[in-house]
Amino acid sequence: MSSGRAIVCHDTHANGGWKMEEVGVRKPGEGELLIEMVASGVCHTDVLIGDLPGGDIDTCVSPRVLGHEGSGYVKEVGKGVTVAKAGDPVLLSFAFCKSCELCKADHVSNCNKFMDLNFGGPYKDFHLASKGGEPEAGGGFFGQSSFASLSVVRECSVVNAKDLVRDKKELELFAPLGCGIQTGSGTVINAAKATKDDIVLILGLGGVGLSAIMGAKVQG
Repeated sequence: MSSGRAIVCHDTHANGGWKMEEVGVRKPGEGELLIEMVASGVCHTDVLIGDLPGGDIDTCVSPRVLGHEGSGYVKEVGKGVTVAKAGDPVLLSFAFCKSCELCKADHVSNCNKFMDLNFGGPYKDFHLASKGGEPEAGGGFFGQSSFASLSVVRECSVVNAKDLVRDKKELELFAPLGCGIQTGSGTVINAAKATKDDIVLILGLGGVGLSAIMGAKVQG
């Protein structure tokens, strides 16, 4: 087990439930990688999920480590991993099963197991050393739980960036590619397939809206 720090969500932020804690992180299993994070974006989804009151629905499990716009370096790989090796810079995104009909048709964002793999659980990846009554915290949020210095991720969530980034600073800046940027630009480029003959209306200038503007610029 490796040790690090993480923002652990025990309760809503309003109730003081988000705590920076020392944690232990399990070793990666088959098809998994241990990632040392260098940066994470903060998405509205993290804030929304982290402020839902605890309950029986899977998205409200606690304690849990949130975060899903992560980038970092591979520290260790599990059996069968081919996407990257130790030391490679990587960008992270959502998880998918790779085996359902939608995944086989390359519609991985509509994976039949998307909700379970990204919001379900809790997957017991983190050990809370300071909490005798709470020995484990859920990981795997949106495929990565990037609000941690170390996290275990599935191979499908990893994009090898060794040929894309020149240094750690660039890797830090590219972290939001994993959600906000691909959501905004992908909506314009891939979903709407907008061209120079189209008019695009964008409401809101957060990370997703600004990324949609960049996507529209790319499309002319």
